[in-house]
Amino acid sequence: MKYLICYDICHPKRLSKVAKVLEEYGIRAQRSFFCLDVSEERCNQILKLVSLHIKQREDSLSCYPICDKCFGKIQTAGKNQTFLFPEYLVL
Repeated sequence: MKYLICYDICHPKRLSKVAKVLEEYGIRAQRSFFCLDVSEERCNQILKLVSLHIKQREDSLSCYPICDKCFGKIQTAGKNQTFLFPEYLVL
């Protein structure tokens, strides 16, 4: 399943930590938007990791599941990056 995660983090240090976690698992779509292609269980684990770095009263984070059909309909303009996830072959 693919997920779009977006956030608004008030403090630069927390912002950096959240971005660093998400960079390990997804593709940066914009400054505060990441697209992940992970299982629901893995997404929940990532959100738990991220939640360790945010302040509930100051920051916000949203996670939107995107089905494959809808993901295929994403339209971009300008210099936006196409979300191409690497294919892996396990031998």
